[in-house]
Amino acid sequence: MLAILALPLAEPMNMGPTVVAGSPPPKQDGDQTNFYPPAVHHPFHCAVTGIWTGSCSIDYTQTGVGVSPDVLDLADWTDRCDPWKGITQTKTVQQYDEAAGNWKDLQGNVVTTWTGRSGWTCPEAMRSPSGCGDFRTDTRNLTCDKQVSIFGCRRPNHADRRELVLGELPTMEGPQRHTCIQYPIFFDNPNTEQPVYPPALGFHRERWSKIGEYSFLPPQRWMHNNEHGGAIFLYHSCLDKESLCALRRYIQKWQRRMGQTSWRDGKGDGFGDTHDKFRYVLTPFKNLATPIAIVMWGHVYTSLCYNEQDMDAFIMSRYRRAFEDWPPSGAYEYLWQGDVAQTAEAAGCAAEQPATPDHWTYARPEMAIEAAEKYATKVEASDKYATKELAKFAVGLSIASLVLVILLFLFVLLQSSMKASGNKGNSYPKADPSTASNAA
Repeated sequence: MLAILALPLAEPMNMGPTVVAGSPPPKQDGDQTNFYPPAVHHPFHCAVTGIWTGSCSIDYTQTGVGVSPDVLDLADWTDRCDPWKGITQTKTVQQYDEAAGNWKDLQGNVVTTWTGRSGWTCPEAMRSPSGCGDFRTDTRNLTCDKQVSIFGCRRPNHADRRELVLGELPTMEGPQRHTCIQYPIFFDNPNTEQPVYPPALGFHRERWSKIGEYSFLPPQRWMHNNEHGGAIFLYHSCLDKESLCALRRYIQKWQRRMGQTSWRDGKGDGFGDTHDKFRYVLTPFKNLATPIAIVMWGHVYTSLCYNEQDMDAFIMSRYRRAFEDWPPSGAYEYLWQGDVAQTAEAAGCAAEQPATPDHWTYARPEMAIEAAEKYATKVEASDKYATKELAKFAVGLSIASLVLVILLFLFVLLQSSMKASGNKGNSYPKADPSTASNAA
């Protein structure tokens, strides 16, 4: 049923009056991105028990060295497999008909249903505009007894960093990386308990997401953006407004830094996306182990705090370093709220802070002031050091000059003395001419 998917777009449901910082966010019970318990692997991103028996589009029973399992339903880039390109780009497919449980073309012909070529049919309660089971982690109907903040977490320089690195294999092992909407996609939770560390690699839907902010975007969609080298910004749904605003302003900084570059000689993807710009997605993530996280292909950065320089370093090292470097925005746009510049204004976020002397922008005025003071202190210390060194150099130069004058004086004195001695040694009595004559 899609009834809960019709909730209005809104800010995260931060209902609790208490704001806490520097501690993990509250746990949220219920279905997660994983079906099996934490740290248990899902073969080919499938769950093969309970209501999900028979739901894998790959024959998971065919395993072994050198064995390529059969594909039971080929992801073939058609509207049958994923209708979102037809809905938003080619405009050849109508929006989902919930009553009929299918998608139709403009002439009313059925394009795709919830039954795959393997014979599997997605249970009605698990159907969503994104795909089978994708909204098991929907955050929009969650409430919070407390809010979490990424400020004031009582750590030096807000230094809290936890990074996770995943290998391309065996995570992406399988005969195909895409999964049609009729089949669920499950991700392993690398944590050993309930709070979730988000996936950084995995199978995904064929049509990736439009760049921007979402009231909820499932990982089955943003994982494809991740594969294209994009930055996925995640936050706990109990994050307070100030912290979420800081994330929006932070993304805007990166948009300015990246700018826009024409690609394919301005032809782009053929659907109006002609420039390569900062590729990002911002969305809440259910039961996130930390208040915020950034996902780049194969790498996850999580933190309890807002450490801007740390986040910058992570993005600079991983942005566009993925399986594919593909610029255009995607076709999927369900629950898209807009660019962060729009959502920041709509939410009444504080204005962006100007760049400080070290060329970074900051989310809070006091952070900018603190950075400016640190910079000024650094400059002052540098000036004092330079002045001290210059004084030492001047003293040294004076001493050297004095020594040189003394040596020069001694040298002149010595030369004069030697000349005087030479003249005295070479003085002989002159002969008397009269005496010489008498001798003759």
